[in-house]
Amino acid sequence: MIQRKSLVMGNHIIAGILAVVFVSIVAHPGRPALQDSPQARVIFQAAERNRTDDGVITPEEFKDIFATFDINTDGEVTEKEFLFIWKDRQLGDLSAASIFFHHIDTDRDNLLSEIPDMSRTFYYFDSNQDGKINLVEFVIVWINLSH
Repeated sequence: MIQRKSLVMGNHIIAGILAVVFVSIVAHPGRPALQDSPQARVIFQAAERNRTDDGVITPEEFKDIFATFDINTDGEVTEKEFLFIWKDRQLGDLSAASIFFHHIDTDRDNLLSEIPDMSRTFYYFDSNQDGKINLVEFVIVWINLSH
């Protein structure tokens, strides 16, 4: 039953995204199409399924993303660790990874740490401030931070 609800919720999210894309193309033919990121979707789906598979990323699941990049488990992610995992998971080109890393290094110490960087980054991804990150929020912010 839970899997069926997740499937239905996932289908609603996909249908919503497709509807927005269709309307934006038809209503505004001169405007460029909305961007998407397969890499962001892969990360979202892996993090989201890790604990609950409910269609959103919770703060705990967001911490799991951070832990994936923390190769030596010291509680901090260096740019080298970040780039290694980015490349290993084929999340896109390394220049986008470097840009993304520096955007989410909110205290500018060249390290990602759970506090303050990840808590601030979660807040940024959670654009409607409901304490959860849905797929649309994740993809939009991912694209903005990696360019």
